[in-house]
Amino acid sequence: MPLGSQVHAGSELVGDAGQTMQKIMQSVQRVTDLMSEISAATVQQSSGIDLINQAAAEIEGVTRQNARLVKETALAASSLQLQSQQLAESVAVFKVSDAGDIQAEALLPENGRNDGAMVVPGAYLTC
Repeated sequence: MPLGSQVHAGSELVGDAGQTMQKIMQSVQRVTDLMSEISAATVQQSSGIDLINQAAAEIEGVTRQNARLVKETALAASSLQLQSQQLAESVAVFKVSDAGDIQAEALLPENGRNDGAMVVPGAYLTC
């Protein structure tokens, strides 16, 4: 092969190598861009997971507070029921006549306790 054609073939090989190197550089740049996008998405995902964890912790706190309030409400309702029964027992000793007078009866509550209340049989109270 003559020297001129060898130079020309070598020149074409160098040109092909340059184009191949250019394609490799473009591919490397695309991979770098994809890695950057993946990194940014990972940061956003991590931030989103942190927000979800914070919300779950807040929900758990509110749930615990609600459970405590339900328990307190149940205790208060039980106490009110007991007080209501005691009040009904205390008031049961009084009868209102047709004339509007209140007569105290010598009755003890169902539990048999008088709880220190003084009842005078036949006494009348006028309101």
